[in-house]
Amino acid sequence: MKNLKCLIVDDETPAIRLLESYVKKVSFLELVGSTSNPIDAIGIIEKEPLDLIFLDIQMPTIAGI
Repeated sequence: MKNLKCLIVDDETPAIRLLESYVKKVSFLELVGSTSNPIDAIGIIEKEPLDLIFLDIQMPTIAGI
């Protein structure tokens, strides 16, 4: 199976760390990056082809929706 490239975007560091630990346990997931800043996430999305984004929908600057 092809690895799925994924990104984590959440404004809470503990949530990011938890998701990172879950991603590491799934052999077909490749973590491209993680960020607490949705603006930074937009830059990553524009540069890196991704298959999956773990996205917090309630963040202070930009909603995940």
